Amino acid sequence: MKYNLQYTKRAQKDLLKMDKKQSKILVAKLHEYTKSNSPMSQAKPLKGELAGLYRFRIGKYRAIFTTDKHGKIIIITIIHIAKRGEVYS
Repeated sequence: MKYNLQYTKRAQKDLLKMDKKQSKILVAKLHEYTKSNSPMSQAKPLKGELAGLYRFRIGKYRAIFTTDKHGKIIIITIIHIAKRGEVYS
């Protein structure tokens, strides 16, 4: 199955705000997840106000995302990336 990765403008801004080295690590890990056979095995569904969204844990950072299914192509849209204490607010 093919997985595509997209970033919202907010997620792009999140990456630009952080240290270049850290943002490269995060992007590399997100691409690693999408290249796996089952990226959703690394994801956790969110609850409460964020129900319907998922998160990837990458060290002390969290990438909040949603998925979109069209045939055999799945698009993972990264919505927000921040440290654990900041990402859910």
